[in-house]
Amino acid sequence: MVHGSGTGRTSAPLEEVTHSSAAVHLPMVECVVPLQRDARYDHAAERTRMAVEVRFRDGRAFRTELVLDPGQMHAAAVQLDRAIAARGRARSAGGQ
Repeated sequence: MVHGSGTGRTSAPLEEVTHSSAAVHLPMVECVVPLQRDARYDHAAERTRMAVEVRFRDGRAFRTELVLDPGQMHAAAVQLDRAIAARGRARSAGGQ
């Protein structure tokens, strides 16, 4: 779930955005990049918030937060651990 900052609105859940409406109303996202800030865990809401920048193909960028529930946070941690291990293996094999 991504929450926008500065617009006063949150983005619509992905299942509500149709292919045709996305082409007309939404700019194309190039990537989402974590900002160099610590993630914050909100115990009362059981959510972790991470500052990110959404970069669009037209050169614009938008700073917002990535909000993860405990299951999403765990899944992301597992996936990142695997990617870090794969990178380490590739660097060892390539002599870098």
